[in-house]
Amino acid sequence: MSNRQNVHTSSLEYSRYVVEVRHQLRWWINVWCGIFNDSLNGPVFYEGTLTGQRYLEVMQDVITDFVENLPLHQLRNVWFPHDGAPPHKISNVKQYLMETFQNQVIG
Repeated sequence: MSNRQNVHTSSLEYSRYVVEVRHQLRWWINVWCGIFNDSLNGPVFYEGTLTGQRYLEVMQDVITDFVENLPLHQLRNVWFPHDGAPPHKISNVKQYLMETFQNQVIG
C-alpha cells in the first residue's frame, strides 16, 4: 500500500523505485518579535498552542523589560499593534496592554 500524497520519485531515467519522504510533519511553534526604531525586541520562541494566558505571560516577560528601559518621552510615542487572534482579545491581555501603553493599542 502506498500513500501517493507523501511519495516523491526522482530519477534521470524511469525507475521502479519509490522513495518515500516525510515532508509535512505536524508541529507548532510561535514566534514574537517587537520592532522599535532601529532595534528588535526578541525574537521569543514558544511551542504549543497560543492561549490567552500564555500570550499574557510572554507579553509580561518581554514588554515589562522593554517599557522599564524606555524613556518616558519615547514611551508616549509607542503604539502596540496586534491582530484579532483569539488570545489577543482576552480581557486580562487587553487590560495589561492598555495600562502599559496608555491606551495606545491597535487591534
